Amino acid sequence: MNEKLLNKIICTAYGDASIIDKLHVRLLALKNKEINALLLEYKKSAQLVHRMPEESVSDSVIRRVYSNLNLNNESNFVLKAKTFSFFYRRPIAASAALVVVSIIIAISVFIYNPVHKTEYKPEEIERAAVQANEVFKFVNNTFTNAGRTVKEDVIEKNVNKPINEKLNTISKIITKGEVK
Repeated sequence: MNEKLLNKIICTAYGDASIIDKLHVRLLALKNKEINALLLEYKKSAQLVHRMPEESVSDSVIRRVYSNLNLNNESNFVLKAKTFSFFYRRPIAASAALVVVSIIIAISVFIYNPVHKTEYKPEEIERAAVQANEVFKFVNNTFTNAGRTVKEDVIEKNVNKPINEKLNTISKIITKGEVK
C-alpha cells in the first residue's frame, strides 16, 4: 500500500477528506478487506481522539509561541489560522479563490497595459505590398522549377523508364516465352 492511499484512508477516517477521496476509499474498502480493516481501525482512533477533552495551555506558553511566530496579538493568529484552515480543508474554495485572483490580475493587466495600435504610412504599405509580390513571385518560380524537375528528371527517367522496361520484358515472356 502506498503512502498516498494511506493518507487518503486516514483523512477519510478523521472526516477531513474531500468527497471524491471519501468515495474512492470507501469503494476500495468494499473490494479489499485489508483497506476496510485499516479504515475501521483509523475510524476507531478518530472517535477516541475526538472524545478526548481539550487541555488548557498556560498563557506564558501561548505568549512564547506568538513571539516566536512574530505575531502581535492572538486575533491576528486566529485570523490567519482560520483562513488557512478554510482553504486547506475546502479545495473547491481554494480553486475558486485562485480563479478570482487570476481574473483580477488579468483584468488589471489589460486595463493598465492597453494594446497600442500601430499605424503605417501609405508609403510603407505600398513598399510592403511590392515586397510581398516579389516574395510570392520567387516562391512561385521555385515551386514551378521544382515541379518541372520532379516531372522530367525523377518521374520520367527514374520511374517511368524502369517500369516500362520491366513491363516490356514481362510482355515478351508472356507472349513469346523468351527473354533477351
